[in-house]
Amino acid sequence: MQQLLAQPLQTQRVNAPDDARSAAKDGSDAHHEGHEGHAHDGLVDRLGAFLGLACAIHCIAMPLLLGVLPALGLSFLADHVFDLVIVILASIFAFFAARSGLRAHGDRRIVKGFAAAVLLLALGHLVGEESLVGRIPSVLGGLTLATVHFLNLRASRRACRH
Repeated sequence: MQQLLAQPLQTQRVNAPDDARSAAKDGSDAHHEGHEGHAHDGLVDRLGAFLGLACAIHCIAMPLLLGVLPALGLSFLADHVFDLVIVILASIFAFFAARSGLRAHGDRRIVKGFAAAVLLLALGHLVGEESLVGRIPSVLGGLTLATVHFLNLRASRRACRH
């Protein structure tokens, strides 16, 4: 165990066949054969980042807007079911983005970032966002989720260029 901790942190790659890397060097189309089905256009990561930021903003703004929401016909935004739906949607986007990213770039640190963000969102929802104790992990989870989606998008694009 100490030997593992003493080694420098390296990006762990999975599913990166040597022929795909060599094909990228000679400019052939074989490089893209190893990357089928990936969201290289970044739509999943962009939507996931939006959901993460929306979660963070929602958690910050709710205490300030609770009195105004019913007058605007937006009281559903303060409902726990709405919170749960957003956490579930964010988790689904995180799962698919992590899976696609892992296939594209192989960096397991990004996958761990997705897992940490989803756990923070779930913890905030379970504790209850009415209290500061529940709001803090929710905000951190949303911000972490948005950040990790952007990191995943950047790493996936870099992997496709090589």
